[in-house]
Amino acid sequence: MSAESAQGGLGGSSRVLKSIGAVTTLEPSILSLVKLRQGDVLFEKGEELDRVYFPHTLVASMLVVAENGDSVDVGTVGCEGLLGPYVPNGRQTSSTRQIVQVTGTATVVTRDDWVHLLQSEPDVHTIVGAYRDAFMTQVIQSVACNALHTSEERFARWLLMMDDRAPSEEIALTHEVIGKMLGVRRPTVTLIAGAFQRAGFIVTTRGRIQIASREGLSSVTCECYGIVKTTYDALLRSEPSDWVAQTGRGSSAP
Repeated sequence: MSAESAQGGLGGSSRVLKSIGAVTTLEPSILSLVKLRQGDVLFEKGEELDRVYFPHTLVASMLVVAENGDSVDVGTVGCEGLLGPYVPNGRQTSSTRQIVQVTGTATVVTRDDWVHLLQSEPDVHTIVGAYRDAFMTQVIQSVACNALHTSEERFARWLLMMDDRAPSEEIALTHEVIGKMLGVRRPTVTLIAGAFQRAGFIVTTRGRIQIASREGLSSVTCECYGIVKTTYDALLRSEPSDWVAQTGRGSSAP
C-alpha cells in the first residue's frame, strides 16, 4: 500500500467484524484466525459455502472461469468485505472460484455459527446487508468495465483497488496471474506494465509491483474505480447504528 493509500485507504483489520462488534458481542469461541497464502483456494465454483472468511490482511479475488480455463476477476475482497454466505438461505454454493491473491490473515466462522448469529441478531443482518450492497456495486462495475473499457484502464483500476486493500507497499503478483485476473494474455500485461513504469506510475521487479503514483494511475483508469471507491468510502465513514436506524431496528431479520 502506497503512503497515499495508507492515509485514506482500507488496509487493516476486518471492517465487517468491527461493525458487527459495534452492535453485539461476538463470542470468541466461534472465531478462528487463519493465515492463508497466495494461490490458496477458499471456494471452488460449485463448492458449498460452509464457512465465512473475514479478511484482515489477505486480499482475495472472485474469478469467473470459462471451460477453456480463461478467467476474469469480477470481485476483489479485502478487509472491507467478507467471503462466504451473506445470508442464511439454505445450502448455498459458490458461483465463482474464490482465491487468495495477497497472503495474509482472516477470521473464519462456520456456516452454522454464522446462521445462528444472523438469526439471533437482526442488527447484524442489517450491517451485513450494507456491505453486500457495496460489494454488488463493485461486481456490477467490474462486469461493465470488463466489457466496455480498455486493458490499460482495467489494469489501472485493478492496481488501485489492490493498493487500497493490500497491507504492503508491494503487490507480489506475476504478470501471468494478473493476466488471469484481467482476462488478458501475459504479454499484454507486460506491455502495459512497461508503459506504466516508463510513465512513473509503478515500479516493477520480478513478480512484484509497487505503486509509485496513484495520481498517474487515476488519470488512466476509467470511472468504474471512482464509483466503487465512493461507495465504500461512504459505507466506511458511516456508523453501523445509522444503518440500523435507517432500516428500522429488527426490520432486516431473515
